[in-house]
Amino acid sequence: MVANSKINKKPSICITTYYDEAFEEIGELCLKSAKKYGQKFDIDVVKYSKNLSNRPPAWNKILVVKELLQKYDFVVWIDADAVFVRFDKDIRDEIEKGKDFYICLIDFKNRVAPNSGFFIVRKSAWSLNFLDKVWNKKEYIYHNYWENAAIIDILGYKKATNYNKYRLFLNGLLYKLKVKNFVTNFLRKTHLNTLSSKFFRDLPEKKAGKKKELSLAKVKWINSNWNNLPGRVESKKAIVNHYPSKPFNERLKKMTEDVKKAGLS
Repeated sequence: MVANSKINKKPSICITTYYDEAFEEIGELCLKSAKKYGQKFDIDVVKYSKNLSNRPPAWNKILVVKELLQKYDFVVWIDADAVFVRFDKDIRDEIEKGKDFYICLIDFKNRVAPNSGFFIVRKSAWSLNFLDKVWNKKEYIYHNYWENAAIIDILGYKKATNYNKYRLFLNGLLYKLKVKNFVTNFLRKTHLNTLSSKFFRDLPEKKAGKKKELSLAKVKWINSNWNNLPGRVESKKAIVNHYPSKPFNERLKKMTEDVKKAGLS
């Protein structure tokens, strides 16, 4: 029985994240907050630490979610560099009849795009097809946004990926040589990252259109409180704070502060 387009009966649901040894310090903070949230609302919490493919670790979320959808009706994904900071809002309240994928649409410096640091997926044929489409976007394997670039593209916001085949080629080379993080940190510390970005932007490249690869009727754009980006796109009522693309130590510091404020230290 459905009332006001909301589902009354509690479906089976879990929260999940993935992190390896390199991200263990911040991943444990994420997990601690997820466990508190899960306890509050009777939601299972599942941690993954085993690499499920030979792709960069960020891509694991696609395989993790697909695997968990074999057991659960809904899977809530949270990136390892994100933490729950409020525990008074049940994620089930976002669930609506006919919606299979729930994600925040972030407006950052006039560039609007979905951010996959936090999302919900319902078990359905549409969702499995969507996840397969994301995984099959092999041109984004070494993109700076990893699987998020594929999601952005498929949902019709390709321009926001700053797609550039030359940069992707270099990213792939650096990753395979296992020096990607070193080079990224060097460019950031020497303030050459802005210059390098401009260099790639100036190279000739076919312009991206705004083309959706599947119907968005099954997508619900949820409030950015579920994926707040402190220092970038702030929300005064944040439920989840997310720290993407920041130096590791800065993420660790901010997340540790969040955990303490939430009474989890």
